[in-house]
Amino acid sequence: SLGNYKRVEKNEKVENNEVALDRVAEIKKAIENNQYKINLHETSHKMAQDLLGIS
Repeated sequence: SLGNYKRVEKNEKVENNEVALDRVAEIKKAIENNQYKINLHETSHKMAQDLLGIS
């Protein structure tokens, strides 16, 4: 039923949010410990693709 679908959809959003919060916590910890490394080539490439609308 529609009610069950909405409940499942809400549960998926909550789970995705929890995963995102866990990832944010991992990144914050890595930054605090000077262990977070950014691949500037990949980052700039992805940014350029996004700006140009290329997937």
